Amino acid sequence: SFAVRYYPELEIISSSSASLQPFGVNQNLVSVGFVVAMIICVGLGLLDLTANALPQYISFSLLACFVLAGIMHILPIAMEVVAATDDITGNASYFGADPSSIIGVAVFNFSIVIAVPSLFADCKEGVRFANATTVAVWAICLMYIIIGGLGAVSFGSESDNIMDPMLRSKSLFGMMSSFAFVWAIIPPLPIYTILISRNLEQVTQRPALSKILGVFFPWSLALFLYMSEAFGEFLVWTSILVLGFTNYTMPLAIATKSFSGTPSMNEGQGSMSRCMEIIKTAWADDSGRESLVLNFAVTLVLFLVIYLNLRKL
Repeated sequence: SFAVRYYPELEIISSSSASLQPFGVNQNLVSVGFVVAMIICVGLGLLDLTANALPQYISFSLLACFVLAGIMHILPIAMEVVAATDDITGNASYFGADPSSIIGVAVFNFSIVIAVPSLFADCKEGVRFANATTVAVWAICLMYIIIGGLGAVSFGSESDNIMDPMLRSKSLFGMMSSFAFVWAIIPPLPIYTILISRNLEQVTQRPALSKILGVFFPWSLALFLYMSEAFGEFLVWTSILVLGFTNYTMPLAIATKSFSGTPSMNEGQGSMSRCMEIIKTAWADDSGRESLVLNFAVTLVLFLVIYLNLRKL
């Protein structure tokens, strides 16, 4: 792999390391791989959601390759570990060394839910959108469970990233699986920038400015920050503090309010009293009760994640 170091002096460097971060971290450089991924994502980000359908099919095919090749590589290792330890769980642990990171990843991955309204609006008439979304979510969930479970049994806490031991093994299936996953996650990234551009255009009524701020600016910023560990920590906290509440708690709160109807309010009633009235009215409805319970459980989990991450500081 090749990269351009821009500080303290401009130079081209190379690395033969088989790793997701062949040049390490906290380096003042830009890798060729990142530039290629950025060009692809910027190009797709300038298109609409409908035009991005084909890249998503390609991404799904690469994910399927990742799963199949990953199973071919990890399964024999898992069977050896189970036989050696005489324990079906092998090297796996129930919570791992850092359970907060697991929930943090789940919170970030669920942020794709913000694309659902736009995708639903763009889909053709008669398409069973709910069925397609359900199948896709369950397929990804099973992928995580299968690969994550086999990886935990095989490698345990050897690495924070299952790709590292797979790449170090330099086996054909390990390399295929790792690189298939890396390139599979690129086509979905422009979906976020397209949605940002849409929202900005609705507010500013200036399409060109919206594209610059929604597509070009995020990648220009990441170009000089993606090698920084501090930037990675910033993204983790952003996903927990911002995406967690906006994608989980707020939609459930809105659903609860919609099921509560318009409860009677006394003039001069405080905000806390109004809130309790809404909760009491929503609780009388079956769907409203379900929204309240889910909202409480999800918000509790988010605060637990914040507490676990604060303990690491």
